[in-house]
Amino acid sequence: MAHSDSILRAASYHCDDFGREVIHIDSHHCDLVRQSLFKPLGDCPDDGLGALDILPVELLSSISLMLDVSAGFRFSQVSRRARGIVASIPEYHHLGDHALQCLCALLRTDIGHHVAITALHSALLSQDCQSCGLFAGYLFLPTVTGCCFPCIESASGLSAAPLEKLASESAVSVDQLRASIPIFHTLSTSRSSIGRGGRTFLVAEKHCIDILRSRGHPEPVPAYFSLMHLPGFGHEASVTLPSFNPKTGEIQTGVSCKGCQVAMKLSPSEEAFERRRRVYSRERFLEHFENCAHAKKIWASNQ
Repeated sequence: MAHSDSILRAASYHCDDFGREVIHIDSHHCDLVRQSLFKPLGDCPDDGLGALDILPVELLSSISLMLDVSAGFRFSQVSRRARGIVASIPEYHHLGDHALQCLCALLRTDIGHHVAITALHSALLSQDCQSCGLFAGYLFLPTVTGCCFPCIESASGLSAAPLEKLASESAVSVDQLRASIPIFHTLSTSRSSIGRGGRTFLVAEKHCIDILRSRGHPEPVPAYFSLMHLPGFGHEASVTLPSFNPKTGEIQTGVSCKGCQVAMKLSPSEEAFERRRRVYSRERFLEHFENCAHAKKIWASNQ
C-alpha cells in the first residue's frame, strides 16, 4: 500500500482543466448547500407529513427511492420528519455528500424531474465511461450517462442540440417538444457557454433521434448531422461526478499521468496527446505505470 501511494504521489496528478469546460457550480454555493441537503434538521421532529403519517417509515423510505431528483429535493423540504426520513436513506446520504455538483446542476438546469434518484446513485457508484470503458469522472445529465471528457467531445450519444433547431428540422412545435421529451437549459458556468449570450434550451442527441424517427426521418439524415455537429453543447450538458465505493467509503476523482505529459512535450503527436488526456482510477493508474517509462523515471527521481 505504501509503495502504491508513493507511486501515485510522485507520478500522477489531478487535472482540473477539463472541469472548466463543463457545468461548474461555485464551490461556496455548494458548501452552503452541503450543510443542509439531505441532512437531518435536529432532534425529535414534531411536525408531520399530513396524510402520509399513517405510513410506516419503511414504506416511506421505499417511496422516497422511487422519486426523481426534483421531487426528492422538494419532499426533503416539507418538514423535519420528511428530512429525517430522507437523511436516513443511504442513497440520499451518498448523493448529498459526493454528488453535490450533479444535484445542483440537475436542479438549476430544470432537468432534475427527469432523473431518478436511484439512477443518479448508480452513476455515482460506477467508475467506467459508458462509451470507452476508461475512468469516467463526468456525467452527461440528460441521459444520466457516466463518461470521460474525451468522449463528451466525440462519442455518439453525448451531444445535444438547441430546442429551436430541433423544432425547425422536425417540424414539431416547441410546445409539443416540451410536452414530449426532456428539455434543459444551459448555465453560464462553463467556458463553452461564454459568448453564446443568454440561456439556450437544449435536447439530448438520443431524444433528437427519437423525434426525427417519429417524423419518418431515416438515420442518418442531413437533419441529424446539422443538429449534432454543433460544438460545445455536450459540455454544457455535462458535469463532474466522482466514483464512490460504499463498502470502503473511498471516493475517486481520477488521476492523470505525469509521464505521459512529459512524453507529449518531448515528442508531440496525436497519439501522445490522446494518452496525456487519459484519466485513470488509482488501480488502473498503477497498471499503466508498469508500462510507462517516463512515469517510472519520475518516480525513481523522487526516491
